[in-house]
Amino acid sequence: MASSSAFFNSHGDHDSGSHLYIFFIIRDKQEIKAWIINSIPSHARRRFTVIGKEIDTAVGGRYLRGMVLISFLVGLMVYLGGCSCSM
Repeated sequence: MASSSAFFNSHGDHDSGSHLYIFFIIRDKQEIKAWIINSIPSHARRRFTVIGKEIDTAVGGRYLRGMVLISFLVGLMVYLGGCSCSM
């Protein structure tokens, strides 16, 4: 499990940059997927695609999107809670 210090920079401030990464990963999902598939040698692409679909079915896109949403909301609440303490 990641420590809570992963969400703070060296000065103890909240690092909102990690939320930007998540936003762009979600926004550019299809381009990232195409880049990964095109990076796989052509003889292994079909097998890789089948395995990827099986993983997606097993884990479920909804579960992952839900976890990302929960992580974002918890981070937002921590950030907003931290802002009210410093006033």
